[in-house]
Amino acid sequence: MKRIYTQIILFFVAIILAACGQANADGNTDEKGKPDIIGYVMDQNESRILVVSVEAQDFSANGGLSEYYDAISLSNVPDNVNVGQMVKVWIDGPVADSYPMQGKISKLEVVESSKPDGAKMTEEQALRKIIKAQPTKQMAVRSIKFNNDSNIWMVEFKEVPDGDVITIEIKD
Repeated sequence: MKRIYTQIILFFVAIILAACGQANADGNTDEKGKPDIIGYVMDQNESRILVVSVEAQDFSANGGLSEYYDAISLSNVPDNVNVGQMVKVWIDGPVADSYPMQGKISKLEVVESSKPDGAKMTEEQALRKIIKAQPTKQMAVRSIKFNNDSNIWMVEFKEVPDGDVITIEIKD
């Protein structure tokens, strides 16, 4: 009888461990589920990237910022990642609650950049050129637009977490 109880307990422990081992940081069991952040790579060094979300959140109803962008410094960076790219990131393990947050990449997908009609550069290339020419401030991209008549890229940034909005223009 004791042996049957032991086998039943071991069976349930094995099921629980298997279920826990399949869940990722946000509780999804499917790594291809919803990414933890979608944003632009705004800074990069040899071991980390800074990703700032593309979508602002409004926390003004709770006394917070009306335009808040998540920012996270990530390790475990694949070789094919560059400043200016939009990426989808799944995070492995815990995230340090600082600003920017700190975490480790489980999976990263680069979102293909578009090239408007008449433009020589893609959105990614225009953004990279602007970021590399600017001082290293943490900024979120509010919008990227190409004016075909003037061959000018206009990128609107917001200093994060709660700074000014600036627009930078660059020739295509």
